[in-house]
Amino acid sequence: MQRFGGKRLITHRVGKLLLEEKFEEAIMLYLTDTFEDEKEDIKRARINLAVSKDFKAALREFPFEARPEIAMLNHLVRYPNDFAGAFRTLPKKIQYLFSHAYQSDLFNKMLARRIQKYGKKALQPIPGDVLENGIPMLLIAGYESTFAENEAGEIEKAIMDEEKVKFEHFKTTKLSELSSQGMRKELALFPEKFKLEKIENDEFNEGKKALTISFFLSKGNYATTVLRELIKEEIF
Repeated sequence: MQRFGGKRLITHRVGKLLLEEKFEEAIMLYLTDTFEDEKEDIKRARINLAVSKDFKAALREFPFEARPEIAMLNHLVRYPNDFAGAFRTLPKKIQYLFSHAYQSDLFNKMLARRIQKYGKKALQPIPGDVLENGIPMLLIAGYESTFAENEAGEIEKAIMDEEKVKFEHFKTTKLSELSSQGMRKELALFPEKFKLEKIENDEFNEGKKALTISFFLSKGNYATTVLRELIKEEIF
């Protein structure tokens, strides 16, 4: 959920548009897309901007807490057609998340297609898999990527074709910070050094117990994914 932008689920969608160099469409999507439980003042500002495309009016309407939006709008008031520049007003550590989120979206779709096709055997090697320590490594698309072979590669190529995206999209000169060479990643998450640290009374829920656990994850994985599997509920 964090990688895709929380409740708005927008980061990967904006990322795809940026990689396609559809900068105006990407920034307007970021500024105007809403979700059901969003605060009313922010939602109203987004809706009004989508209709008016008046950056000055929107700058007055967005609340102070919407700092990324305000930074973008300040730039667009000065340079109304420089949408790539508006994106660069975001902190650099935030900018790269957009292309990474879209890479993750593609990864998830490839994994979902694999599960749809192979069911319980989807986590086991299939013909053409790239393996590391016997574990299938799925594609994180980038400009230096290549498809796997045979059935594994057919799934990867099918998803890329459906998305109408090519490896070269992941190298953009206008927003070089979004470029990514690509890699491969284990298709399943394996927590290491998993340990139950303690059990105690839950101070927030009378009559309940609280657990403290610890574990280690490799780079690019999220602890919330593990916790969601443990409690079988959405936790974001």
